[in-house]
Amino acid sequence: MWCMSSCIDRGDMPSFAIRLRDSTTILTSDKIPTGQPVMLIFFDPDCEHCQKETEELLNNINVLRNVQIYFITVEAFDRMKVFHKYYHLANYPNIIVGRDFNFELLKKNDLPTTPCTLLYNKHKKLKAIWKGYFPIKKIVEEVNNL
Repeated sequence: MWCMSSCIDRGDMPSFAIRLRDSTTILTSDKIPTGQPVMLIFFDPDCEHCQKETEELLNNINVLRNVQIYFITVEAFDRMKVFHKYYHLANYPNIIVGRDFNFELLKKNDLPTTPCTLLYNKHKKLKAIWKGYFPIKKIVEEVNNL
């Protein structure tokens, strides 16, 4: 597990806005409810490691069903939609996909690589960060420790 001090120091979920796949709805981080763990996955739709992590995550979705998962990208909207469709993410009520159209997460949190996964507890306090591909088994272990 690798940590980014800019997030760890604050401990709170950073503020950001993402445009959802319908291209009109904007979700801001302050609208993400407390009460259940939250996972932010910063991804590139064309990244092989992101694709592998997504496949592993979906294969383990039953153990992550109580985690609200947000896939967030800065890449082109059409690539995000292809990714969403290819992995049938609409079938998972706890997964939301959006585009960081203002590059807020990228700018504020120095996210150097994809995938980059940030795990927050039910109070939106940062608990873990994984830079690059990380086996889903480790992520599930951390979720179980919340």
